[in-house]
Amino acid sequence: MTLPTKVITEDKRLDGAATNAQEQLAKLRWHWTLDESNPNRVSFSEYGRQVGRANTAIRSMAHGYANFSNASVRGNRSLTDCIELAKLTTEKQAATEAVADAMNLSVTAVASGHRDKVKETIRAAHEAATRKESSIEEEIPRIAQAHERQRQSAAKQRAEHKRSHSMRYIEIEGHLAAAKDRLARALSVAHDVDLNGEETELIVDMLRQVNAALRLLDARFVGESGTDWDNEAERLIGGAR
Repeated sequence: MTLPTKVITEDKRLDGAATNAQEQLAKLRWHWTLDESNPNRVSFSEYGRQVGRANTAIRSMAHGYANFSNASVRGNRSLTDCIELAKLTTEKQAATEAVADAMNLSVTAVASGHRDKVKETIRAAHEAATRKESSIEEEIPRIAQAHERQRQSAAKQRAEHKRSHSMRYIEIEGHLAAAKDRLARALSVAHDVDLNGEETELIVDMLRQVNAALRLLDARFVGESGTDWDNEAERLIGGAR
């Protein structure tokens, strides 16, 4: 069902209003705490006390806006990203940004959903810096990129493995469907046929082989252990020649 045009228009209006409101609030908090051109600015704790908000929230929003308004610091980060980064230590900021860049995600998405990757990046960067006598700042982006390459490689292998299994299932199912169809046809023909003794004996022998194959397949898929599948299959195929 397609949304009415007025719903789409209203969603965009409200979304834009929310974004604009956040920016205006961040600018206000920055102006009254960090803006050096404002002689009446106050501390984060004082501002928070007077407006009834935690000083940490005031601090992160004010610093986030300061970074967002500085193009050289902001880069491609949104205001929400800049505010999120302002909540973190310098080391976690670097790791969060590095993971976000490596995974092509927003800082906010990484900070909320990939904290384990941030921690692992920092841990590995410390180890690498100690081993290579380099700096943690140098190692963090390298580690983040390396981890992402490993993640993508593992995901690709899982997808290929799943695809391979799916193809095997299709092949097995196809063989069984064909066998079922041929057996149904044989049953239909056998209904009215009158075979001599030698012919009947040959048919009975073939039925034993078919039953042996069915028992082997049944054992394979119900989980029976201790069966040498290769040897049994070779014996079965050899017996059918």
